Amino acid sequence: MVERSKDPWGVWVFRISEEKWEKECIHGVFKLKRAKIKLVAWACIWGRSKRPLIPIFDKSVNRWIYIRVLKDGLIDTWQEAEDTIEDPVFHQGNAKIHIPADTIAWLEENRIQVMKWPPNSPDINPIQHCWKRLKKKMNRRFPNIHKTKGGPDTVRICLAVALNEVWMKDIKGDFLERLWESMPMRVAAILDSKGWYTKYWFFKKFFYF
Repeated sequence: MVERSKDPWGVWVFRISEEKWEKECIHGVFKLKRAKIKLVAWACIWGRSKRPLIPIFDKSVNRWIYIRVLKDGLIDTWQEAEDTIEDPVFHQGNAKIHIPADTIAWLEENRIQVMKWPPNSPDINPIQHCWKRLKKKMNRRFPNIHKTKGGPDTVRICLAVALNEVWMKDIKGDFLERLWESMPMRVAAILDSKGWYTKYWFFKKFFYF
């Protein structure tokens, strides 16, 4: 998720106790009188490969929109993965749009094997690391993206173009391959910890930007 009008950089202030309220030690936050503009995007990775991001311009994402995205982005990807990887398994987590009967039925109809994941286990899907890196690269390559002018639709289109450019250029094969190869260790860590936190787990706030 990408948001306009949000400061992408954290600011640290070092001071002594007596300087707590001094002007030089306070970083003000200015709230704009405009609504935040968000863009949701879907992507998938396997091995050293990835597909272009699919922007979702709908105001909210339900299971029917998710199935539409899977039709557009997963069918061809799955065929390529089957030609490259022996017995691939699709990992999508346990979001509300991932587990309804309609979504599961569509995946089964298209013979897409889905990884079973306990409802309350930490999300260790390796693509989450891609979102974190994508956020950093986006801020560096387009530091003024939050100043994009225009109406909501125009801004979302600009965000989609910029986001996909960063995704295709800066999220590279060697990084993806390391994530892919880490999956057995991630599963083993969850089993060893009996579903508790592991070193692979990230707070959700790092995934959205």
